Amino acid sequence: MSSSSSSSFGETNDFANGNYHTHRHRRTTNDGSLPSSSSSLSSLRRILHIKNSVFGEISKASNETTKKTKKKKSEHYQRVKIKGDGRCMFRALALGLAHISKLNLTSSEETREADTLRTAVFEQMCREEEKRKEHAEANMSIKYGGEADGIEGYCRRIQKDDFWGGETELLVLAKLVKRPIMVYLPAHMAKNAASGSGYVCIQTYGEEYAKKTNKKTGKVTERAPVRLLYDGSVHYDLLI
Repeated sequence: MSSSSSSSFGETNDFANGNYHTHRHRRTTNDGSLPSSSSSLSSLRRILHIKNSVFGEISKASNETTKKTKKKKSEHYQRVKIKGDGRCMFRALALGLAHISKLNLTSSEETREADTLRTAVFEQMCREEEKRKEHAEANMSIKYGGEADGIEGYCRRIQKDDFWGGETELLVLAKLVKRPIMVYLPAHMAKNAASGSGYVCIQTYGEEYAKKTNKKTGKVTERAPVRLLYDGSVHYDLLI
């Protein structure tokens, strides 16, 4: 079945309202420099924590650290296999958002929405310096994440269809969709899993969007997260 709408993800407020099938972004290059005012020591500490959370889960920990680590309860979801064409993270997120909105995407719609998410990150990080300043943690991720050519190289690469999404993009997209994005590992790969089956959450982006308050009524509602499954190497699937 096809979704009732067939256009691209919209501007920032369209993402927040769930209306992400409305406007198409233009791909425009901008090789501005990395802003210095938005970086902070606290942001760096968080980025390093994120990297350690993701990669530390599948690395060898010392016996002392392992003993002190609190065991995490495994969670069980349905795994949705995602096509591995370089877009897997964006595809998984697009399908996850559609699932929450009770939409079914065709193969072509899935590809288009994945590319629109990637383009949305490009627009935030590469078109205008003022927009980029709003994403201090993503800037730190680029700066300390092994990007040889810095923001200029990043902005060239992210325009390619087979660009691999990861930490930087999840930091930006969680803000755009105003919804938590939770990253999981298979329990058998996680050092602190209580059991070897199911999945263990290793990082949540956009935790601040877990609850939404109605400004008129004051009623607080929970916003369903998108759950992505990371294979510990290069691929993402979706958990529903």
